[in-house]
Amino acid sequence: SAGFYFYICSILLSFSSFLSFSPSFRGYMGFSYEEDDTPRMCYNGANSAYLDWYNERIHSVYPGLSDATEKIVGIADFDLATGDQRVVVRIHSANVAIDDLYVSFNRASGINEGTRQSPDQVLITSTPSGSLRRGGTSTILLASLTSGGEATVRDYSGLSSLVITVESIDMDAFPPVATVQITLCNAACRLGPPLAIGITIAIAAVTTVAVIYVISQIPAPIIIPPQTPS
Repeated sequence: SAGFYFYICSILLSFSSFLSFSPSFRGYMGFSYEEDDTPRMCYNGANSAYLDWYNERIHSVYPGLSDATEKIVGIADFDLATGDQRVVVRIHSANVAIDDLYVSFNRASGINEGTRQSPDQVLITSTPSGSLRRGGTSTILLASLTSGGEATVRDYSGLSSLVITVESIDMDAFPPVATVQITLCNAACRLGPPLAIGITIAIAAVTTVAVIYVISQIPAPIIIPPQTPS
């Protein structure tokens, strides 16, 4: 697989790593192997989007406009996908200083059955904003998530954080599918549900007290009793 890696790397793609410092084992732009024809595995979500191989099942979301819930299948199940099922979900960043993110389901089957890292998990890969549109760049694996897992990108947009949550991974479905929620979370939300609820209650209490105080300062109406003739 080494020759194939360097051939593709030289003409199209760049190196893939995990958290910037070590080779990734999830696809062919990461660590390579001595075998000629194995292991069978594919490119990560970012590189797959750049190659335009799965355009029909690549979907873009824009945090801040609305929350998104996406159903993602593995690359090997591209032909089995139906309805609104995706192969790669791209999270667009309007800020050039923020990386673009790609969410994919690393289904270990078919042409990707030999993946060596995080099989059957949801992967979040990043590239510098707009870099793949300009002709490719190195990619970084930010997170591998199982069912119920969550990844948070702090200060993604101002004080708001981007939260990516794997609601479920249904391996019994046909094809197997991961359901992922993508949310732009404000400052109170990112403190965590209990604390966020506490802040909301506190704000409501303060507002109620303020309203009561304002009402108490309104002079009582003067009531003039009916006048009786003298």
